[in-house]
Amino acid sequence: MGAFSQYSGSSCKFATESYGGHYGPIFNGYIHTQNTSDLLRTHKFILNSVLIGNGWFDPLVQYQSYYDFIISGNTYSYYPYNSTIGAQVYNGLYGAGNCVNQVKDCTNRGINEICSAADSFCASHLEFVYDNVLNRDEYDVRELSPDPPLRVLRRLPQHAQGPSRNRRMC
Repeated sequence: MGAFSQYSGSSCKFATESYGGHYGPIFNGYIHTQNTSDLLRTHKFILNSVLIGNGWFDPLVQYQSYYDFIISGNTYSYYPYNSTIGAQVYNGLYGAGNCVNQVKDCTNRGINEICSAADSFCASHLEFVYDNVLNRDEYDVRELSPDPPLRVLRRLPQHAQGPSRNRRMC
């Protein structure tokens, strides 16, 4: 198999994150289809698993989860919204012409400008509430923003934080 023949008989794991919830299954479906076809002079690509971390697969489900996770309960017993913020977020999600309606319009019509506007609206009225109002990380409500929290970075040795600020030109 060319330059990496030592891997030709090995299986492979396909890992992706976030928007990979969309393209990961598509790529892997294509690989599977190619493996089952009878094309001459081709190698089989042995795929034994697909990993999708924090997969963004359906905007409607994802945006609803930002509200539902906090209001309907979560494993951390963390309920940060007071009634005013809760009502604003609910309206941003389910109010007439708001997030749910815009995402459905995007899905039905598939026009880039409509989809981009829907995503911007939903992000600012649902996702960004975690950062800007709650001061929490939307991926882990136990953590304060920024991500990673500065208290974690301060505990890391300098070499784990990346290059030092003292650089010189080559």
